[in-house]
Amino acid sequence: MSQYFDAYTDAHSYLPEQACLTWIRTDDLEQVIHALGADPAEASEETWTDLIDEDSGEDVLAARYGSWTLLMEPFTCHGMNEPVLSAGQEVYGLRWTVNHDVVVSYARAGEIVSAFDPLDLEGAERAWANRVSEDEWRRDWLAAALAQGEELSGLRLDRAWLARPHLAFTPAPVQRRPPLRLDADMRAAVAGDARLAAIVADPAEDILPEVIAYAAELVVATTGLDDPLVEEALRLIAEREWNSERARAAGRELHTLSRSLQEQARAVFDGTGGMHPGHDTEHGRLLLQDKAAQTLMCPLGTSRPLPTVARETARLAGLTHLDEDDDERQRVLYAVAYYVDMDDNWL
Repeated sequence: MSQYFDAYTDAHSYLPEQACLTWIRTDDLEQVIHALGADPAEASEETWTDLIDEDSGEDVLAARYGSWTLLMEPFTCHGMNEPVLSAGQEVYGLRWTVNHDVVVSYARAGEIVSAFDPLDLEGAERAWANRVSEDEWRRDWLAAALAQGEELSGLRLDRAWLARPHLAFTPAPVQRRPPLRLDADMRAAVAGDARLAAIVADPAEDILPEVIAYAAELVVATTGLDDPLVEEALRLIAEREWNSERARAAGRELHTLSRSLQEQARAVFDGTGGMHPGHDTEHGRLLLQDKAAQTLMCPLGTSRPLPTVARETARLAGLTHLDEDDDERQRVLYAVAYYVDMDDNWL
């Protein structure tokens, strides 16, 4: 339980709908500025409000606090790029967008230790520190993330601090997207799985159908969802038959199956198992099969962009209580889908 969580429960009221915050433990602020291709001598002083009001799309604020530097960006995400990760002994990053895409990450000595989406908490137990509880992440991801930042750095990111002037500079444009970064557990999963290694080797849009197919197979295997409709859905997904009449019909039938599984789960619920039951109860088994049906339904008969569909399919797969090995595979699939979906929006 964090001692700082309660201090940030109003953070949504004074932070924008999207931003990137990066805490960097380093003895040299100028090194960080140089790492982003800017000249410390040309830095000016601005407040967070100035940056937002002036719509300075490429500008970054940088402030020192003890042995930590905080980068604040309302419109870009330079702080999550390779030069910054290599510039600090520790780097803690938080990024969120207006579409509720949230990523929390932590790197040590240039290597990703943990990365997860606090909106569904997959991978949160792998966090490098446990001072922020799972309950706090679930109650308010922003308050929890900022509390974790203060646990690490000692910096209270409140209204008063944001109102002070800090160094402002414009990083050099990044000419290419950063490499796909995986933490140690994810890299181990890739090393032991040739199919996953092939996906990671070419993280581009044309690999996303394989991401979707792999995620679909994982959920069927872990939940034991067994129905001729499931077999047909897997075939349609494997053959990339997304928008045929049969695919649209299968999507509708899966929706009906999902509703039926939810009703069955309600009928057998006995008040035990908590909010997130596992495979060991009938109630939990039915709910997880419902998640599997939703995962299969996601790519069938949709007009949404393929990267968006791949991300959602991989995300839903992570809600089916996969075993430890498959959980790491799912995290890799989601990371690839997220990476491709970002496209040119890295800055």
